[in-house]
Amino acid sequence: KLAEVIAALSLATDLANDNPPETTLRICLVSLELGRGMGLSESDLADVYYASLLRFIGCTAYAPEEARQFGGDDNAVRKTFAPVDMDSLAELTAAVSKLGRGAGSRLGALVQFIARGRMSYAHFTSANCEVAALLGAKIGMTPGVLRSLEQVHERWDGRGGPRKTSKDRLTLAVRILHVASTAEAVRLLAGTEAACEMIRRRSGGQFDPGVAESFRRFGRDVLERMEQISVWDEVIRRAPAGESSPAPAHLREVAAAFGSFADLKSSYTAGRSTGVEILAEEAGRLMGLKDTQPLALAAYLADLGMVSVPTGVLEKKGRLSTAEWERVRLHPYYTERILTRSPILAPLAAIAGMHQERQDGSGYHRGALGGQISVPARILAAADTYHALREERPWRSALPADQAARELEQAARAGKFDPAAVEAVLSAAGNVRRLQRRQILSDREREV
Repeated sequence: KLAEVIAALSLATDLANDNPPETTLRICLVSLELGRGMGLSESDLADVYYASLLRFIGCTAYAPEEARQFGGDDNAVRKTFAPVDMDSLAELTAAVSKLGRGAGSRLGALVQFIARGRMSYAHFTSANCEVAALLGAKIGMTPGVLRSLEQVHERWDGRGGPRKTSKDRLTLAVRILHVASTAEAVRLLAGTEAACEMIRRRSGGQFDPGVAESFRRFGRDVLERMEQISVWDEVIRRAPAGESSPAPAHLREVAAAFGSFADLKSSYTAGRSTGVEILAEEAGRLMGLKDTQPLALAAYLADLGMVSVPTGVLEKKGRLSTAEWERVRLHPYYTERILTRSPILAPLAAIAGMHQERQDGSGYHRGALGGQISVPARILAAADTYHALREERPWRSALPADQAARELEQAARAGKFDPAAVEAVLSAAGNVRRLQRRQILSDREREV
């Protein structure tokens, strides 16, 4: 089912928010329980289901800006602010002071936030909601889910953002989601009792009083019951009825949307997943693969695990420390673990999870040797590297096509890449460039 695919990919959004695995799945179950207690119809519960699973799909839209403002670790910033009442100066001060310790200057961080924080928050919420709705539309979500994704930072009292939408103008799904997601954030920080007290205290302000009342009646039991069940199994069991397996074209759109989610993690990787997918799929055709769909999907999703790495590390100009490099080395492992959760995506795990392996065993995370790396994984590794060489990085400019090709060929001669895969990727790159030159586009259309 589509639900199984989205549930698996939601694990990547947990990584991006520095949350334990299945946090988003827990939010989904709490949301469903609140909605059922309020007597929602099955169609309304379906909107609640998908809005909660996609709650954080726009969170990377402002990752570079958050990293620059708060000491480099945007994942920690999102985790710190998740339980905070953004209308409470005391809570904001405590959160910014905590982040300031990581940045080396509590006072500096606090002064900067007071000076620019409200404006930054407005920009962040606007970017988050816009990107979430765009990616949700790409996945094929209903209008109710898309409206909810546009309102994930609004509040019952109208003091949220970006549009100051309030009360009944908020979708019921997002009003439920506001309570469930904040309750889970507080539970992670301070426990179930603190979560229940927080919902009671913010009722009528941040939260819809009716949803807060539903939480008072059912929330504590739901939070406690999830400690004894398989959260994954329960989320899949409660998927909307009547769904079928997504068609190949639909699955490609889902993969492309989550690839874009990962691309936005750094200012240097916008559009990266699509570029790698185009190269890899064309190279796969040139090498005679009968079915290039798995390779294409794996190319879109290969860097899902990269959202676990703070953007300050990804955009660091100097040499990475041992600890920072270790976080980067783990990203294919996280990608692989995410994909294995869904039977539809599981066959992609061995391709996407090996895109940083090298023929001579010098790659990561396994250090696999040539015979252990499948042909699709070899193609993806070459396509990923060529595309990276053509992209700007904090420590170097983007390489011209000829120079990038020479470097990739040299690495193949040194035993790092399969020469046949490199040849196919470079031929594919030439084909793509010729196609691009033939397109009749305005400068603005090319920029978009």
